[in-house]
Amino acid sequence: MKRTSRHLVGLLCIAFVTAGCGSAVSDAALDQVRKALDTADYATAVTKADTAFAADPTNFELTMLRSSAYAGRAGVVFLDLITELTSTTSSATEFKSIHDVFVKTFSSTGLDDLRTAITTLSGFAGDTGTAGSSKNKRYSYQLGAYQLIEAFALPTLRAKPASTSTVTVTNITEADQGMYKTILLRPTATWSRVVSLRITP
Repeated sequence: MKRTSRHLVGLLCIAFVTAGCGSAVSDAALDQVRKALDTADYATAVTKADTAFAADPTNFELTMLRSSAYAGRAGVVFLDLITELTSTTSSATEFKSIHDVFVKTFSSTGLDDLRTAITTLSGFAGDTGTAGSSKNKRYSYQLGAYQLIEAFALPTLRAKPASTSTVTVTNITEADQGMYKTILLRPTATWSRVVSLRITP
């Protein structure tokens, strides 16, 4: 678990730095999405991003911003997660600590919004840059961070929605049954994706 947590911290730090960044874009619609993200007005950011995305779904910057908008509305707060992961010293309590952060920050539609943040990126048909390029690294880190957060949040929040609850391995196993069904029913699902999403506390 400690090793996984270190990986999560690294991904979250990079995603936090790059989520709102990018090359200058003259399109006024993108600037409106950025301004909404900067002020944590995620509802407006989602609305503006959706409108622009419908007209230009292969715009890379727009895709990154739309993904960030949905993640923000979901309640993905990178600073809270990073703070919790770096301040928890016991492997016996860190899983519950992470769970409690999700309970505190995730909205009632958080898991659905997080899934949209992920599929916005994973379904992107435009250019994500060549492997190893700055553009591709931004895309990969943001997608990877959201997928890893979902891998933690999906089973824990389904198992125990309240922060006062103790999350056990049995709870996660039971919640996993629903998680696997959800993943397998997706048109693009593969067994490798199921395996890559599973993290044992």
